[in-house]
Amino acid sequence: MGRRPGGRDPPAWGGPWTGLLLAASVLGSCLQLAPAQTPVTIVITPPSPVVGGDVSLAPQPPPENFLYCSWFRSATVTDGNSLILSYFQYPNPNQTNGSAHTGRETLGPGCALNIAGLTLNDTGNYTVLIPTATNPVRSITVVLRVSEPTSPPGLPPGTIVGIVIGSLAGAALLGGLLYFLLCKIGGERLRGPGAPSAGGCPEPWGPK
Repeated sequence: MGRRPGGRDPPAWGGPWTGLLLAASVLGSCLQLAPAQTPVTIVITPPSPVVGGDVSLAPQPPPENFLYCSWFRSATVTDGNSLILSYFQYPNPNQTNGSAHTGRETLGPGCALNIAGLTLNDTGNYTVLIPTATNPVRSITVVLRVSEPTSPPGLPPGTIVGIVIGSLAGAALLGGLLYFLLCKIGGERLRGPGAPSAGGCPEPWGPK
């Protein structure tokens, strides 16, 4: 074989190039065989929480074979002061509360965060950190919005009862007054004009 113009030989593929190509081939095979990660979302139940009620923030689908999970009252997991609680599965199940724990937060199945007695201050970002064997750093953030409870349509039961009682009392008073007037008019017609009253009709508010 002759040399190329310029006096340089073609690269020797049997040298370091072989190792580089082998490493690239192995890496490509690993990337092709790696299973796709299932996206995880946080489901809020009920979807419209109100003051005084309860809420559950549950990762869906529920994580499997996780090492531990930690909930933060923030959009990141870097601020230790925002840690609500952490749950460790191994070697023994153990839960530790952080500085952002208010006493109203508990952990449910599948790393679900339950909050009781909601207040408007509970509105904000919540982030869960769920490391697994295949994904050592997995965090999901959700925004929780707590609103004031709305009054049901219509009047409160106490107001309705008051209206009914007032209506009945007014109807009774009106009926008594109407009876008195009819009695007076009927008596005067029977006796004729100028005749003295027989006193047969009662006074509308009792005898004087």
